Amino acid sequence: MRAIGLMLAILVLNAPAEAAVPGEADLLICATKPDAADRLACYDRAVAGLSAEAQRLSVKREADAKAFAAAEAAASAKLATEAAAKMEADKLAAFGADSIRADDRPARLAENLSQIDAKVAETFAAFGDKLVFSLDNGQMWRQIDGMPLPPVRAGHEVMVKKALLGAYKLTIIRIGRTVGVVRIR
Repeated sequence: MRAIGLMLAILVLNAPAEAAVPGEADLLICATKPDAADRLACYDRAVAGLSAEAQRLSVKREADAKAFAAAEAAASAKLATEAAAKMEADKLAAFGADSIRADDRPARLAENLSQIDAKVAETFAAFGDKLVFSLDNGQMWRQIDGMPLPPVRAGHEVMVKKALLGAYKLTIIRIGRTVGVVRIR
């Protein structure tokens, strides 16, 4: 490759001046570059030196490339943010779902999540004095132990925590009471 470049350089230097195209020597030198990126950069510089219009087009191409790279980076960041938000939503949805699904996928998704905070959307009486808590995140938990609770109203803040041996405890913050629960939806 170097031999070809040397031959081209000799031909250019020995060619009559009237036969040479302006900038041809620069283009021929670029043709000898073995690395594609270096060769392209050399061509870009050589072409930009041909005329004011070539210079303008070269500057525009560089600006377009930078704008494209910036737009691509912004789109990539947006996708990463959306993926992280979806992962967090999936973790929240999987919290406690091991009791309502036969596979262990929900448990694996929520394995690093030890508690959730939510608000009561509605309560229902179930199995005598036990309650079912419908939460604002769409989850539904049924009380499985504990004494009867004072009235729990919509808007009361609750915290559901993992307990020992795969159990869950729901604490009604305002009342300060904790009961065992199982997720039913």
